[in-house]
Amino acid sequence: MVASLLNLALTAVVKDIQLHEDVLKCLPHYIKSKCLNMMSKRGLLTDSNLPLVLHPNVISLDLTESSVTDVGVAAVAVCRRLQKIDLNAIKGTRTNITYQGLSVVFQSCKLLRTVHLRRCSQVNDDCVEVLAMNCPHLSSLNISGCTEVTDQALECLSINCRTIQSLDLSRTKITDDGIALLTDSHNATTLKEVNISNCPHISDVAVQCLVLSCPRINILVFHGCPMVTDRCRETVLTHNRMANFKQLTWTVY
Repeated sequence: MVASLLNLALTAVVKDIQLHEDVLKCLPHYIKSKCLNMMSKRGLLTDSNLPLVLHPNVISLDLTESSVTDVGVAAVAVCRRLQKIDLNAIKGTRTNITYQGLSVVFQSCKLLRTVHLRRCSQVNDDCVEVLAMNCPHLSSLNISGCTEVTDQALECLSINCRTIQSLDLSRTKITDDGIALLTDSHNATTLKEVNISNCPHISDVAVQCLVLSCPRINILVFHGCPMVTDRCRETVLTHNRMANFKQLTWTVY
């Protein structure tokens, strides 16, 4: 298919984005959205140009390929209809995304449902707390590799968010107590996917809580947890919903 004149023009602008930053802010929203999508896929979004292509009607934002800091992230606060933000680190870790930038976004974008923060190493309990306090409709949260996250974060989620379906808590400092808080809340009836891999303080107790208390769970991953023993095998394998699982992965030590 022959590309439209509009797409050809936008491709040319994006290719030399630094030469055109002064006009980006004046573009109509639907043109900004196209630019935002192209720049996102090519990893061209920065602290300086991101505010120029953002607008209040943005619903989803992928910053995985782009190098932004708290300055750029804070600019996302203008997107009050935002439902998804992806800040996952593709390689290594992100050290320049902290509470300072995330708190601004979470307090402004109260319709957020999906938040991905994998390997954002500066994300801690305070970040999760401000998210939970301001975004009650949260459905999916990925904080894998956020090694400063503890049970305090799970307590905030269990109290303030009642519709969580997917949680990736791998490589965090959570314990059995945090999982117990989560499965003793409204989220016990909504959780479908949970990843608690490589959590050194997780034991058979947490696995049993998830399997026995969450009737809709169908993806459960808990490999690399040194405190998990063969004792959890009976709970998992004899559970009468075993046939409903789509993925079940674990390591027994």
